[in-house]
Amino acid sequence: MNRDLSRLSSETFDVVIVGGGIHGACAAWDATLRGLSVALVEKGDFCAATSANSLKIIHGGLRYLQQADFRRMRQSIRERSLLMRLAPHLVEPMPILVPIYGGLKHGRTSFRVAMALTDLIGFDRNRIAGSEGLIPAGGVVTREECLKFFAGFDPEGLRGGALWYDGHARNSERLVFEFLASAAGKGAALANYMEAVSPLFEHGRLLGVRVRDGIGGNTFDLKARVVLSAAGPWTDGLLGTLVDAEAPPPARGLALAINLVTHRRLADVAVGFRSKRDAASDPVGGGKRYLFLTPWRDSTIVGTYYCVAEGGPDGAPVSEDLLQDFVAECNEACPSLRLSLDEVTFYHWGLLPRRGPSQTGSDLELAGASRVVDHAERAGIPNLISVVGVKYTTARRVARTAIDRVFSSLGRKPPPCRTDRTPLVGTSRSEPIPSTEWSRRLAANYGGSWENVANAGDGDPQWTRPVSTRTPVLRCEVLWGVKEEMALKLADVVLRRTEMGTERCPDRSTLETVASMMGRELGWTDLRRQAEIDETLRAYALLPVPGPRREEASRHAER
Repeated sequence: MNRDLSRLSSETFDVVIVGGGIHGACAAWDATLRGLSVALVEKGDFCAATSANSLKIIHGGLRYLQQADFRRMRQSIRERSLLMRLAPHLVEPMPILVPIYGGLKHGRTSFRVAMALTDLIGFDRNRIAGSEGLIPAGGVVTREECLKFFAGFDPEGLRGGALWYDGHARNSERLVFEFLASAAGKGAALANYMEAVSPLFEHGRLLGVRVRDGIGGNTFDLKARVVLSAAGPWTDGLLGTLVDAEAPPPARGLALAINLVTHRRLADVAVGFRSKRDAASDPVGGGKRYLFLTPWRDSTIVGTYYCVAEGGPDGAPVSEDLLQDFVAECNEACPSLRLSLDEVTFYHWGLLPRRGPSQTGSDLELAGASRVVDHAERAGIPNLISVVGVKYTTARRVARTAIDRVFSSLGRKPPPCRTDRTPLVGTSRSEPIPSTEWSRRLAANYGGSWENVANAGDGDPQWTRPVSTRTPVLRCEVLWGVKEEMALKLADVVLRRTEMGTERCPDRSTLETVASMMGRELGWTDLRRQAEIDETLRAYALLPVPGPRREEASRHAER
């Protein structure tokens, strides 16, 4: 992955993709495989917004069973299996358990039927995934088994539990980078910190986008025959008033989604329990929704909290009051949790589209399905397409539809999509098989590319040592992020290229070590290194991180 601005400013591409989250990354991979010349630009860092906010569950669409939407359920099951095959080092099976408290609608018989239907609908779920990622059948467990899995369930009236399996993305950020690196390997031109400020028109024809380099400050024209916006909540800012009433759902309102990370490992299975709040107090989530505790590394991710997002997408919509309200909601639903904001070590947030006027249900509720909007059909603007994604799991499929539309805009018949069967850069297993702790760690995060990462320091063994005693992240991972994955800021490495800061705030000495390593590669001054540390600490300003770091982070957030 090379940030080649001269190529971006001089070449005319078949398609420019605006947005470097999971949907944009999948679209870039699909387009390159089908022979298109591709540019992708992201105004911030890749995977820095909604795609980074995840419960780490790759859903098979069980909730669609309640709506008898078997088609979407089949699609979700297939996409889950495909991700497990395409990135077996990153996506693996995970058991999920919800309690059963009786009643006709939610009793043992109802759940037993639901589990049987799920297995029937997904009868071929393991045909794609292969032997390394088997999804076992679901079923109903006894009351005693349920409490062994999670002693925090209210025992009064407990009849047992429903247990099924979904996918677990141990590192969802790295999955986005797998798609991006794969696209770059096939010729796509990528650039982060490159903002698309406006569509580029000449004689009434759309010819690309005008972009601003967030690092160098220059503005230039990026020419392309088709513009595909996968910018999520920033789509409206790009399109401006061009599409008016035909703008995708972000123009009509956004929802804020928050997941918390607690240092406690609460269970070895993902656990779901219903919120006590009704639709009146939870208009976005619809009331009585399931909250989940997902085991993750040595911690637990708790999610998901929804509310109406105030202001535009460029603000910082999360407040301490919202975090406290989510903690309160969790304790209302499961009093035995005794969750406290003091134990929350990090939080992830993202913005999702709400329902539009043409969709059934309240316009405060989350949008139910992803959309691909061809603005030639809707607003008379040819060669302009927007993707409005709502689900990480199905991003590959949504991207396929979007690239089909790109070919239609180009006046060409779309060749078959190949992303369902083409290995990603880290998919293949390489020899030798990892035998040391550090090599196994690299293989778990980079798959078959682990040796390349290990050799980022030209074989010097010092690069396979941890950055510090406070983190398992290796020095070569930092170097690889800078040299091969376009990490330009300290936060890029701490929050996205590695898992260093996605679970909790790193200690200052670790941040200083990483900033020094990056500074040597990128030519940072002492002042720049300090600024990078300050900026990274702002991500933790609302959290009760130990000692002076809380005051330090809060002070930097006020700047």
